[in-house]
Amino acid sequence: MAQQAIFKARNLIGVYGKGLLVSALIALTAQFLAEHCGAPAMLMALLLGIALHFLVAEPGNVCVAGGELASRTVLRIGVALLGRGWRFGTLTGGSVAICGVSAEE
Repeated sequence: MAQQAIFKARNLIGVYGKGLLVSALIALTAQFLAEHCGAPAMLMALLLGIALHFLVAEPGNVCVAGGELASRTVLRIGVALLGRGWRFGTLTGGSVAICGVSAEE
């Protein structure tokens, strides 16, 4: 039973991990640039998302599933947490970038 759970977890990480990692890196980079350049973090996340849109645009790419998860589920969780007054902006910044660019199509 435990081996099946480990196998399922590894499979989920394999499917969604790369796209979620890209989203997290976009969010952290946007936060870093916002702190050092004085621009809003969401603006930086959108600009970085536009620049890296090719990672989730092509259907055969390995980042597509994780990018879609980040642009829907993670973004919704971040908005819900912000609605409750919790600060979760760094991790949702990458999702905003992916979602904003996906809406461009």
